Amino acid sequence: MEKNDYRLNEFYFDMNDYIFKLRKSRINPNDLVINEYILPDVFSFNEGEMFFFTPYLKNCKVIKKRS
Repeated sequence: MEKNDYRLNEFYFDMNDYIFKLRKSRINPNDLVINEYILPDVFSFNEGEMFFFTPYLKNCKVIKKRS
């Protein structure tokens, strides 16, 4: 099927390509370059809040918070 047959976010197609190449051990190191990597303090977020964790995971949401 063609890429245009689906109405999905570009992220899903990129992730699919990445996983396929990883499985075949054919990842170009230049494709893994991350321009800015900021690791947030995940414990500072409250339940229901969303935050950006990594370029590969995109947005994350706090479902439940325990002490």
